[in-house]
Amino acid sequence: MKQKFGSRAARVVAERDTSVASQVDMIHSPGVGYSPPKSAFLQNLASTLKKKPDLKIPAVDVFYMYIDDRQRNKGGVQRHVGDWGRGEDGLVAMNNWSYIVQPGERMFPRKRLIIFTRTAVLYDGPSIYWHGLFPLAKLTLDPVPWSFLGKMTMRDLIPLQEELNKLRRDLANYHRRTGRPNTVWDKNAVSRATQARYDPARPGQKVRVNAFQGKPMETVQENPPDASLFQAIEDLRSEMAFLSGEMDISQLARLGQIPTTETVEKMMEAMSPMVRLRSRVLEAYMRETAMMVLSGFFQFYDVAKRVATLGPAEGITFEDADKDPGTLIPDIVKTIDVERVKGG
Repeated sequence: MKQKFGSRAARVVAERDTSVASQVDMIHSPGVGYSPPKSAFLQNLASTLKKKPDLKIPAVDVFYMYIDDRQRNKGGVQRHVGDWGRGEDGLVAMNNWSYIVQPGERMFPRKRLIIFTRTAVLYDGPSIYWHGLFPLAKLTLDPVPWSFLGKMTMRDLIPLQEELNKLRRDLANYHRRTGRPNTVWDKNAVSRATQARYDPARPGQKVRVNAFQGKPMETVQENPPDASLFQAIEDLRSEMAFLSGEMDISQLARLGQIPTTETVEKMMEAMSPMVRLRSRVLEAYMRETAMMVLSGFFQFYDVAKRVATLGPAEGITFEDADKDPGTLIPDIVKTIDVERVKGG
């Protein structure tokens, strides 16, 4: 913290210990599981004599808050916003996100950034990004009016899943009753102890009965489940696949090849309105993320990073050798023209 923020981090106070050993010691402490003393005097005495443990790995939470600040420079002079240092010709910008604000212009046209902890403010100035957006793209597959987070996809599926669980449980109970059916006993032919020990699902049992008393035991056969039970299960599964978009994704996966333009258009027409809305929202999210990444390339990728990524042949451009970047005409063109004039 002190290396990154310098003197501004002097008021930062450690909030917790991130050491795993400290957490284990706290869990296995002798005091864990014991009730505190009931006397108020003993409680105050224990809290007074208790020594604050030393933090092995101190940690603090750092918060980054981006604000759309619309205040303007109401003074009659220009303002230097960002990090500036003293140079030979006056103030010099220390980074590429510091700028000069003329009178009447917005102080923070590309958002305002405040970095702080619970005890200190570490940075208060312009956002470091050129794109001027919040550095977090919002993805809401199911947007809902007057709701920032939208609606989760599982919200429509949970009631259907609960009903499906009930039907599947009824079907499982039927199979259990088939494997261990109900039995009807003749109390005069079989003793009560034999009835309690008998298990229809266990093979190889031997039971002594009084055959002269008629039929000692009968098995009650279960009626087969109604056909509407299986139809209801299939209807619930189909509805869940339709609401979740699984049906449309399965059609795309079954192609097994890169779809052509006509195929994609037909699939988009066959998609449900909900899945079509999700695809458009996802496209907007990817577009916003791509714009931020593109702006980050222009802002933070210098010659060294471009050469390391693309190689010396494609990493260095003609503009990197221009010694007069403030004008539209490159400096090398001016040099060629001067030499041409000298040569007649």
